[in-house]
Amino acid sequence: MNVIIFARGYNIQGQIEYCKEYSEKKGYTVAGVIVGQGRELTEVISGLGMNIDRVIVRGMSRISRNMIESCTIQTDLENICGVLVEDATGNPHDDSEQRFIKNLIAAIRENDTRERIKMSLLEDEI
Repeated sequence: MNVIIFARGYNIQGQIEYCKEYSEKKGYTVAGVIVGQGRELTEVISGLGMNIDRVIVRGMSRISRNMIESCTIQTDLENICGVLVEDATGNPHDDSEQRFIKNLIAAIRENDTRERIKMSLLEDEI
């Protein structure tokens, strides 16, 4: 399994080393390391042109400290790149909570689209 290690914030080197050790224990092949902002991940990974299966992080807060933004980034990584995010700390994540947030984001996006269509129709009538 090919993985990318992602780190951001403080103690970058410590995060990278932790994730490398974790990846070795799991038998993953580390294809690279990305240091930056979570919102850049989808674009960076899709631009690599590599077969990447997972992004390894030392804690989900490395993707974003904002839960909705984190879920949005994870959803985009999964849908656009076919890549899952894996927490090297082994902290359990409630799958039902993640599904709820992803569904909430989808509902918000759907509502935004409806509002834009409605505003566009109203502008056309004026």
